[in-house]
Amino acid sequence: MLGDVGNDTITIMDSAIGVAGSGTVSGGADDDSITLAGTSSVNATSQVLGDAGNDTVSVDSTVMIAAGSTVDGGADIDQLAFNALGDSTVAPGDFLNFEQLAKNGGAALTLTGAQTFSVSTDVNAGTLNVTGALTTPTANVNAGTLN
Repeated sequence: MLGDVGNDTITIMDSAIGVAGSGTVSGGADDDSITLAGTSSVNATSQVLGDAGNDTVSVDSTVMIAAGSTVDGGADIDQLAFNALGDSTVAPGDFLNFEQLAKNGGAALTLTGAQTFSVSTDVNAGTLNVTGALTTPTANVNAGTLN
C-alpha cells in the first residue's frame, strides 16, 4: 500500500501486513500519517515506511510487530506515537529513524537498551519506563510518569 504525492493518511485496522510473504506500507513523499491499530500485525520481512517528509506513525500496543520486520520513520523529523492500551516493551531496533516519541494512553511503555529520539520525548499519559538509556534533548512529562 503506497501513498502518493501530498499528505497521506493511511489507517490499518485489524489487518496483517505481509500475510503471505512480505508487504509494504509507505506514506511516500510529503508529511504522512500511518496508523497501526486494533489487532493488526506487521509480519516478518514486512515494512512500514514513513519515507520523506515529517511523518507520524501511530502504533497501538495491541499491534504485533514481528522480529525481522521494519518500522522506519525515514528522512526528516518523524514522530512515533505509541498509544499504550496495555503494557508494552520496545527494544532497540524495533523502530528506526524516529526523532520524536509521544507516549499516549494510560498503560505503561518500557524502553529497553539504548534508545535515541533526537528532538523530544513526550509523556502525555500513563507511564514511560526506561530500563536502558534514553538519549533525548527534551523530555516533557505533560501527564503521567517518566521512570
